[in-house]
Amino acid sequence: MKKIMTIVVLVSLLSACGGLSFLKNRKARASSAKPVALNAIEAAVSVKRIWERDTGSGSAKVFLRLVPAILNDTVYVADSRGQVSAFNAQTGKTVWSTHTKLPVTGATGVGEGLVLVGTRDGEVIALDAANGKISWRSQLSSEILSPPAASQGIVVARTVDGKVFGLAVEDGHSIWIYERGVPSLSLRGTAAPYIHGSKVINGFASGKLAANDLQSGVVLWESSVGFSHGRNELERLIDVDAQPVAFGDVLYTAAYQGKVVAMELKTGRILWEQKASTFNDIAVDDSRVFVSDEKTGVIALDRAKGNPIWVQKSLKGRGLTAPTRVGEYLVVLDELGQLHVMAVSDGRLVGRLKVGNTLTATRPIASGSRMFLLTPKGDLTVFQIGT
Repeated sequence: MKKIMTIVVLVSLLSACGGLSFLKNRKARASSAKPVALNAIEAAVSVKRIWERDTGSGSAKVFLRLVPAILNDTVYVADSRGQVSAFNAQTGKTVWSTHTKLPVTGATGVGEGLVLVGTRDGEVIALDAANGKISWRSQLSSEILSPPAASQGIVVARTVDGKVFGLAVEDGHSIWIYERGVPSLSLRGTAAPYIHGSKVINGFASGKLAANDLQSGVVLWESSVGFSHGRNELERLIDVDAQPVAFGDVLYTAAYQGKVVAMELKTGRILWEQKASTFNDIAVDDSRVFVSDEKTGVIALDRAKGNPIWVQKSLKGRGLTAPTRVGEYLVVLDELGQLHVMAVSDGRLVGRLKVGNTLTATRPIASGSRMFLLTPKGDLTVFQIGT
């Protein structure tokens, strides 16, 4: 009886808070997979800090996933108090910095000459990528927890109430809106919109994936990544918080307490599926799909058939970030601030570096053999992986 009452109280509390933010912070993982102690490894790959910059207040106190973006040798970042900055990716020199004084919760998007962030109050803020001046602001329906995307004259933004907005690049006016229902309980987070050609693809808290025409918002197809089941609302969580990613004519994504799936980009027909659980983004290369599984560790799946190629179980239960392909290697960070480098061919740990002492919640991004990491404290650090 006590267990049932505990679950009821927790569900009520989380419903009132609007999501399971506790699953994305360090204290909450106490009941999940027990972390495996790290063994010493023979480091075959060097990991070097190239430069580091303070970008503002970060996001540590509000448990956000603010991710940097890189385009044309410039890296763009934002902090939770509205400071948006651009740095030269090679040298770390500040290109510009703008303090919007707004509560940023979704960042950072870049495209069509704009840097894009979303706020707690449901605004999309578009800044000129060249100089950081605010180009326009557009009020949407609710909080924005993922970076907006832009291409072909359209800015796409997600809100936590299940809506997707297509906005005009020139002034932010609304062109179309697509909406799906939101379960009474869901993870605190939304998958970032993924634009591919004339389509924009979004994952939802219901376990659904939808493809819309980028210009009109017309629904092209909808598909289920997983189906909700379990004895209580916590067990029935099935959010698709991993950003979809395409390789050729195949689309890949994953759901929490669900599956990794491959589907036809044109129709949404599922080609293969493999059981896994993640709320992080996945990584794809020419032959593999990489997943940070909540309970298993890091998994590499065959891109064509979905069969497991290797599993790195020594990172099990360590609160991993999304995997990132950096040059010839795969990189993840854990919640204790350890950076792990793996060989993509077999998952062997070939490098490790302690980069901090606090939860590293954001996905690192890569450019060639360099990796860009924005820590929850707001430090942007660039690492060289390998020679």
